[in-house]
Amino acid sequence: MKTFLLTFTAMLGTLFFIGCRAEQKQELLSQQSCQSCSISPSSVQAEGVMTIFKDDGSKFFTSQTHLICLCDNSILIKTTTADGEAIFKLDANGNFNYSGISLPANSPLNIFDKQIAGLILEMLIAAKSDHTIINSDPVNIYGQWYHKTSTQKNGYAFYENLDTNRLDLIISKDYFAKGYDYKNSSALTAVFPATIEISSVGKNNSPGVKVLKIEYTDIMAH
Repeated sequence: MKTFLLTFTAMLGTLFFIGCRAEQKQELLSQQSCQSCSISPSSVQAEGVMTIFKDDGSKFFTSQTHLICLCDNSILIKTTTADGEAIFKLDANGNFNYSGISLPANSPLNIFDKQIAGLILEMLIAAKSDHTIINSDPVNIYGQWYHKTSTQKNGYAFYENLDTNRLDLIISKDYFAKGYDYKNSSALTAVFPATIEISSVGKNNSPGVKVLKIEYTDIMAH
């Protein structure tokens, strides 16, 4: 009887934990307050793991939930750590805000800024963007040939891969963002990069050291 009660108590604890996780996801959606519009779906939620490459050569791993509002092109990034949650938000007006646990000065999560949040957002929705090629010679980046496109957003330059005809490279003032492992997504009604790598701008405006990598495991529409 005692064994049964212990097992039953453990099951209740597991169900309570699962319920809390589901409530947290629902809470995440309400925090973003995606505006309604005629676009369907109006928001997309992506789950994955992020690797942050630290200056000392070590790596920092954290689970991620990214919520993209397609009506106004805003993004909320929730990072789950052992100490709690860190939530970064870039809204439609370009305002970048933080809420959550207090981050020490040496926290790897301090890498997040307006540029990086914007690059993640644009990489996920780039496949849905209309664009034309600028009449210029192709450039070789990451060992692949690209044409610069007419698309310019918030100081980001978008490049089309000559082999795949995808917008899988975006360059900002301080970073290169590159998409890999493209998969079909009914949630986005387009292909999306299952992996995104962001590197700093190095010598001669070429890709420098890796800053972070995101590997998505799931993406769903709301």
